[in-house]
Formats: sequence, structure tokens, C-alpha cells
Amino acid sequence: MDSGIKPAFEDKSHLSSYNKSSGQEKKDFKNFLTAVYKTFKNPRISPVLAYEALRSDYGFLLESMENTGRNTRYSVVGTGLLLHIKADPDIRITGPFGNFFDFEGETFSTENLQSILKSIDYESPQIPGYSGGLAGYFSYDFALDLSKDKKIEGFKKDKEENYDFPLAEFLLPKELLVFDHIKDTITILHFQTKSDDIEKSLLLNPEENGIKKSDEKESDFCFEKDQNEITKTLDRVLKHLKKNNEKKSTFFSNEMEKNPECISSVSKEEFEEIVRTAKDYIKNGDIFQVVLSKGSKCPFSSDPFLIYREMRRINPGPYMYYLDFSDMQIAGASPEMLIKVEERRVESVPIAGTRKRGATPKEDVLLEHELLSDKKECAEHLMLVDLSRNDIGRISKYGSVRVRDFMTVEKFSHVQHIVSTVEGELLEGKTSLDAFMSCFPAGTVSGAPKIRAIEIIEELEKTKRGLYAGAVGYIGLNGNIDFAITIRTVVVKNKTAYFQSGAGIVADSVPESEFLESENKAFCMMSAILSAGGIK
Repeated sequence: MDSGIKPAFEDKSHLSSYNKSSGQEKKDFKNFLTAVYKTFKNPRISPVLAYEALRSDYGFLLESMENTGRNTRYSVVGTGLLLHIKADPDIRITGPFGNFFDFEGETFSTENLQSILKSIDYESPQIPGYSGGLAGYFSYDFALDLSKDKKIEGFKKDKEENYDFPLAEFLLPKELLVFDHIKDTITILHFQTKSDDIEKSLLLNPEENGIKKSDEKESDFCFEKDQNEITKTLDRVLKHLKKNNEKKSTFFSNEMEKNPECISSVSKEEFEEIVRTAKDYIKNGDIFQVVLSKGSKCPFSSDPFLIYREMRRINPGPYMYYLDFSDMQIAGASPEMLIKVEERRVESVPIAGTRKRGATPKEDVLLEHELLSDKKECAEHLMLVDLSRNDIGRISKYGSVRVRDFMTVEKFSHVQHIVSTVEGELLEGKTSLDAFMSCFPAGTVSGAPKIRAIEIIEELEKTKRGLYAGAVGYIGLNGNIDFAITIRTVVVKNKTAYFQSGAGIVADSVPESEFLESENKAFCMMSAILSAGGIK
């Protein structure tokens, strides 16, 4: 066996409880998962090209890009399907790994999701970066569906839906490609489950599992299939590299609408009216701020991945994602983290306060100074930093919460924002999903105080938000999570593209200006759809 192909665990205790000759039932291993992996020097393969070469009915691409358009350290491509989890609203689990879980008839919750994660017996590979887990989303409406826990009143279950959208959806891929842009390497991980062949896993530790040492040669045979799969994966990508370049997608469709028309969920007059109502609530002391939004949709018959490629080009940012759930695709370029938990360190980066980028370096600096001198923008930012401190404080050790990089200006391709970083250390007994629920939905897309702002949003917005203002990211099998707030995101389903944008309403907001702000925020999404062939 090629010595470069490695099983992704070292702790032998995962296998030692099963003895081949003892007759012990295999059900102890029903959630056993491991990976065979190999690291290659990157032969000029980009994550986008790799995803195109390996596309299947289910998959994802996660990237993080600097404002220059360069990748930050890691990008991840997931392809194939082991496990598909869907909240509709009852939990539905499918895929080759899905028959090991029994949640039939139960309502989806983070507790159920945590149970699934805990029951997967997985030894994370000793490689840097992401090494396995669930990728997917929580819709904004998932928080409202748990309104009893959040003590949110006025939740309308029969509220008009902008589109038929699950409350949450996650997938566990069959194969991962992890790009390390600093080391210039690609690590390909091929996952194994009990259904692949539990016996082959037993051969990894032959003496501890009642297998004679002379039979160790069988392990080479058992892993030959996985080694071949990794080699085939690399070959497929290299063939794609040879005959294509990133300027043109091989999946482009000519089935595009001639003159599609975008339809908004509210008119300009209707939006301005709900802004005035929100200002009345602010004047009466109910809230300090609320984010109101409007959705749009337009026919789209081209390849949804082209939207991602255009958003990546037009508006690169720290959270770039494309997720394909077979019947629905999500393309996004979010600038804002919701929450990140790594080695029990919790982090959130509230963003509030915006100016456009300058045409020259001098103008850019002047606009930055103008932003930091704007009392309204700074007050709004402070309010959201305090909200983030409270959210993180609920699940963090006493005295561990602090604010760093306070009110710095972060520059993106078209705009610059005031940002701060709030961090804490996760309490013993709390999980990363507990931290997620403490912060979800984000104050930057709801308002302050958060609960009352959410109630007012429920009253004033006539359609459900769906994915807008929800969260997209991953839940690692090692307990780490990283989620972005789903703004600047397009959802494609049933040959229709959906997107949504909003504006933060405060006491001195001008209704027409807030409508224009929501229109401006929709610009990058409309531009991407246009370039991808969806709007003529």
C-alpha cells in the first residue's frame, strides 16, 4: 500500500471493543466513521476548478478571500453524500449513513443535531484546517420556530412564504479536498463508514481485534479501494484543468430567460411605510434599532454556480460559499461572521457603520475618517458590540469575555465597515451549538433589544425571511464551528433566483434613504445574476 495514504485515527480504543471471534454484535459500531487521506503538492488547481470537476447532486465549496481577491489560508470542497439532514420542520435524515439514526417524527432541534454529532465515532485527522463535519445552513425562521425558548411573541406560523425553504439543512460529504494556500497543498480525504465495510477497519489494528499478524497484508487490500478513489479524484481534477480554464464554466446552460422581470416582496411605498412604523416604535422606547428587509425573485434557468463565480469576482470577502442540496443551490459572499468556536474559544465580529470605498487612496482615507466621526454610525456599532458581549457572555466563563480590535475599519471591494471582535471562553458543559443558539439570529440583522426587534420584524415584514439573516457554515466533528450571517446571498430553486437585503432603522432614519440602502445592498446580487445569464 502507498505509504502516503493514511487512516485518519491514532486512538486504538475506537476499535478494541470489538473482537472478531467473540461474537459481539456490530451495532456498537453503527456510527463508526474514519477517513483515508493523502496530501499532494498543488499542481495549479483552484478550489473553483476542483469543485467544477467533482460536482455531484450534493456538494459544497467554502472559501475565504481577501479584498484583493486572493484566497486566505484554507478552502474546502466537499462532494458526494454520506448523510443529509433536513428540517422540514420534522427532522429527515437520508444518505448511506442516514439509516444509523432514528429521529422519525421528531421536530428538528440543535439538541437532535448535537446527538447526531456525538454519536459519530470519528478520530479527526492530524492535519491543519478543516478535516470533516457537516456543512449547511440554519434559516432565520429556525430561530422563530423555537420562539418558546426565545420568548418571542407574535410568531406567525402561517406567514406568507417567499419560497418553500427548510428550516435547516446539512450534509456530510463522502470526500473532502482541503486546500492550504500557504503550503500550496491539497489534502484529499475519503471517508469510510460501517456500511463501507467494518471488517476493513478492524484490520487496521489486527492484534487487538483477534486477527493474526500474518493477516495484516489484507489491510493493504482493504485500503486499495480507498487509495484508488483518492487517485481517481485527483485524476478527474487534473483532466478538468487540462481542458478548461476558470474563465468559462463547462456547466453553462443556454436555457436562460429572454426578458425576465424581478419581482419584489414589497413596493417602495410599502417599505417606506414600515420604516415609519418602526420609527414610531423607536420613539416610544420599544427598541433602539431594527433591521427591515425586502425580498426579490427573478427567473433563472442558467447554472447557479455561475452566480457564485460572479459574486466571487465582484465582491470577494471572508465568507464565500456555494452549497448544492440537489433541489436547491445557495451562492453567497457574506462579509460578516455570526460566530466561530475553535478549541472552546468563542468569537464574534459585529459589523455596523458603512461608507463606500474611495476612488483614490486619499479619498478612501477621508471616507474612513468620516465614518469614524459619524456619531450615528458609531452609536449603532456600540449598541451591537454590547449585544454581542451579552450573547457571548451567556455561554462563556465568567471574566473571559473581552473586546479586541475595537472599532477598526475593514475594507471590502465596494464598501468599508466599522468592525470589532468580541471573544470569550466556552463554559464547561456548554457546546459550540449552545454558543450558536445564544447568538442566533445576529443583532446586526435583527436589532436591539434583540427579542423586541424580532417581534417587530415579525409584525412588519409580510413574508418569511427564509435563509436571509440566517447562518451558513460548518459544524466540525471535532466540536469547532464557523458560521457567517447569510447576507449577500442568492438562493436558486425551481428555476428562480431569490435574494434579500435590508436596512438598519434608527430614530433619525429617512424612509426613502433606507429604501435606497436596501436597493444598494442588493446590487452585487443582481449584478451576479445578470452576469450569470439570469437577467436581460
